[in-house]
Amino acid sequence: MRQDKDIAFKLRKEGKTYRQIQNELGISRSTLCDWFKNEDWSRHIKNNNNTKNISISIDRLLKLHEGNREKYSKLYEIAEGEAIKEFEIFRKDPLFMAGLMIYAGE
Repeated sequence: MRQDKDIAFKLRKEGKTYRQIQNELGISRSTLCDWFKNEDWSRHIKNNNNTKNISISIDRLLKLHEGNREKYSKLYEIAEGEAIKEFEIFRKDPLFMAGLMIYAGE
């Protein structure tokens, strides 16, 4: 039996993920998976870790969505301001108005 197997089991029982154990001990995840696949307590830890990671992922996505909403809201305001300025320049141009009518007619 490998000497680091006992340490891996101890770390897993502490709630560590395969990736954390791999980084700490240098044991491949496939080996860890093989060692823990028939352990009921390991499945319980996996389910707890998955639940925790889902919660973390949801929080990250919500923050990302909020950041993108703010970013694109500012860009939309800039584009709207530019459009108003351009409209004032081109509103008396007959080709511009003809183009708007064609666009509206589509």
